[in-house]
Amino acid sequence: MVTAAEKMIVILVRVDIDEDPQIVNTTNIRLVRLSPKLQAVYSVRTGMVDNILYNRKIDFCAFLKRPTERMIKMVFDDLKRHAKPAMPASCPVEPIDISLTNMTLNHVTLPSFLPQTNFQLQINFWEGPNSIFSSRWHGRLKKISV
Repeated sequence: MVTAAEKMIVILVRVDIDEDPQIVNTTNIRLVRLSPKLQAVYSVRTGMVDNILYNRKIDFCAFLKRPTERMIKMVFDDLKRHAKPAMPASCPVEPIDISLTNMTLNHVTLPSFLPQTNFQLQINFWEGPNSIFSSRWHGRLKKISV
């Protein structure tokens, strides 16, 4: 029997955002001159416990030059698809208003071995010791036949 190929998709349920409105305004993302640090944390829920599967802190400017963190690159590439005007390509990030429309993360290619589960993806930015942007993306992963 031939089985259909499977693809993992992201179903976003909710996004929670805390920001420094002088630096980032998520109605339209307004970036001021920055050289930020970024943290990405991916966790899955099993029962009543959130299990962290991925936790990386990186220099965002170094990432723009050479995007070696695969998971962060998958999300950033999808952000670039929806950004008008284009996402920054180098640091320091000059002041710019960026609009993200129809953001779904459905174009993020995920490995099919990941479990179908609820997840939380945290994306945090710092400039020096100050948190300037913190987001929590809640959703679930679902396998579909393609």
